[in-house]
Amino acid sequence: MPTRPLATAKTDASTNPSPPQPAKPSTSSAALRDQIAKAKAAKRAATNTSKMPQVDGSDDYEFDLSSDPFNAKPKNNKGLLIKRIDAARADGRLNIAAMGLKSIPDEVLSMYDAEEMLKSKISWNETVDLTRLIAAGNEFETISDEIFPDIGSDDAATSDDNDTAKGLQFRGLESLDLHGNMLTTIPAGLRRLERLTTLNLVS
Repeated sequence: MPTRPLATAKTDASTNPSPPQPAKPSTSSAALRDQIAKAKAAKRAATNTSKMPQVDGSDDYEFDLSSDPFNAKPKNNKGLLIKRIDAARADGRLNIAAMGLKSIPDEVLSMYDAEEMLKSKISWNETVDLTRLIAAGNEFETISDEIFPDIGSDDAATSDDNDTAKGLQFRGLESLDLHGNMLTTIPAGLRRLERLTTLNLVS
């Protein structure tokens, strides 16, 4: 019995189609994300532009870099000074160290004046004598004799000089720290501080 040859397999695309390719993901969500990113970038650019100073080359705009570019100058410490003086009236300890002072402030010299006491709202029965004064790390070159007058207590009692009387308010000092200043002399009136046990004049 004659044999029939086997039919050769044909690779015709029409008769043997390739396996279906996976469908591409929809590009609508990607396009939406791109639009959102572009909108955010444009908003950031607009914000940064509005914050930048507009320099048009005219003389109306000037950079102020010479005043204190590194924030090194001492600031106005008056508010802090008043707070510390108020506290010192109650506890007898005054710290005015490292405040960039050229001299002991007038506020310290008049801290027990009746008018200043009224401003501080501290009653007389709440005040105590100043026993500790820390004035280190400032720029003192001299200290006024008004703060430490070189007179005895008996002479001061009969004196009509108000400045001399103000100086007597520091006669109760037990500790005085003046280190780190630029002093070349000290008031002779320091010898009148009979309670002084600690005096720091280093550097």
